[in-house]
Amino acid sequence: MKFLLVIAVLPAVLNALSVEELTARADITHKNCFESTNANMNTVAKIRSHDFSEDDSVVREQIFCYSQEVGYINSKGEMNQEFMRRRVSPLINFAENDNEKKFSECTRPRDSVVPVDLFITRLLKCLYSNFPSVMFL
Repeated sequence: MKFLLVIAVLPAVLNALSVEELTARADITHKNCFESTNANMNTVAKIRSHDFSEDDSVVREQIFCYSQEVGYINSKGEMNQEFMRRRVSPLINFAENDNEKKFSECTRPRDSVVPVDLFITRLLKCLYSNFPSVMFL
């Protein structure tokens, strides 16, 4: 039985991307947003160091653009919570440590009075606060 489990899991393990590969792919997506956001790799470095300054419009716009590019949020500002959950489920065990509750609290729907770029910035700030080892951006 254990042998069958290993065979079933092996393709998923072989297809898993390394942190370096994930970062390289994320860099490409970030660079695609630079023209519309006036951001640069220094902005990306701030974001990756969890500097989610709500007063920095370039950071907010970069996070919003990246989130649209990868499918976290659509052009109307509607979050794709199920997609986000699928993307991070290999990295977060939702059955332990109130992780389900933490994820749900972070990814609750946007209040219509909150600008979309501020909403996604706060959402990712919350996720990084609760799951600091997971790479969302």
